[in-house]
Amino acid sequence: MKKFMGRLAWILAIPFLISCATITVNVYFPDKDVEAALENVERGLDFDVVPTRKDTSAASPAAKPKTKSQSLDMFSASTAWAEGKTSINDELQKMDDVRDALDRRKDRIEMLKTLFESHLVGADKTGLIARLNVLDAKEAKEKIKAAFGTDDAKETDKTRDGRFAQFITDENKDRKILIHGLTVAMLRATEQDEKDKDVVAQALEKMVSQFAESQIKKLQPGWYYQNDEGKWTQVPAPEEKKEE
Repeated sequence: MKKFMGRLAWILAIPFLISCATITVNVYFPDKDVEAALENVERGLDFDVVPTRKDTSAASPAAKPKTKSQSLDMFSASTAWAEGKTSINDELQKMDDVRDALDRRKDRIEMLKTLFESHLVGADKTGLIARLNVLDAKEAKEKIKAAFGTDDAKETDKTRDGRFAQFITDENKDRKILIHGLTVAMLRATEQDEKDKDVVAQALEKMVSQFAESQIKKLQPGWYYQNDEGKWTQVPAPEEKKEE
């Protein structure tokens, strides 16, 4: 009898165990609101109008530090939400690391444009910057020298290559800070559990996809990006896009 009851209990438990194994996390992801927030915070990071944000603090001791209100200008156009609800931009305003990352990226935008134009880098399918190998070694070396060389006659190719690699590392680090910040801000604004690892993982996956799409849209004709299949391709000219 005990043996029978044990088997019966096991049989009755099977549906419960199956249901536990197939539980999926459904994360609410407001695509349009995320897109608007991303466009808002990245104002000044378009390649069409490259900002000239040179740091003059060392040359000008009297230069005043940027105030917090000035730093938050990029968040001013908040995404519309229901009254009493916080927005993604409201949450981003609270993140000093995101604000600092955006400032650093603005300082790099001119160089980044040069690297894209020189076909030294491309945008990969996650929205990060990747070094390309589409040029022959000699041409690539000359373009890296033009971009990262100094007046030091003793400077080596290895030194310049190191600066190039560090530039990419720094840019990608700041892009990841923004992606993570946007993910957390979206979860908070939509009142989802930012401490649930499954929720965060799914939201982050969707955010990476949306971020990558936004970065590719900014690229100019002839610049390289990685498509969904992982193939590096060039942005077509406007007339080519119409023919497709």
